[in-house]
Amino acid sequence: MAGRSPAHGFCDDEQTRRLLRSRPPRQALAWAGACLGGPVTSARALRGGMSSAVHLVTARRPDGRRTQAVLRRYVRPDPDEPDPAAREARALRLAGAAAAPTPALLAVDPDGTQAGVPALLMSRLPGRVDWWPSDLDRWLERLAALLP
Repeated sequence: MAGRSPAHGFCDDEQTRRLLRSRPPRQALAWAGACLGGPVTSARALRGGMSSAVHLVTARRPDGRRTQAVLRRYVRPDPDEPDPAAREARALRLAGAAAAPTPALLAVDPDGTQAGVPALLMSRLPGRVDWWPSDLDRWLERLAALLP
């Protein structure tokens, strides 16, 4: 790993850590819970990203079952990229329609009226992010093989 810069989310300054990795506000958790059918009982920050706060949230339904989803909140507005939640929602719908192995869109609050900032809720996929693949050629081949 020598000579590589830290991956997003692994070397944040304190302000970035507070903005992106702190527990989401009550308003956002209430919206996520309403979408998932029960109150959010936990929220764990996921690594990565610099423009959005991404958390794995767990909700408890009235029947006692727990359900998990990924909550992405666009906490850093970018005038060069308007409507980020709506754009990501469209991309997830298109990828899902093409049967690409992507998260399923569960809900979107494009203007932030319900979640406090533009946000979306998506399913969680198994696996992990590979920041620095040991075999880049193989990694790229596997990535490209997903789409045809």
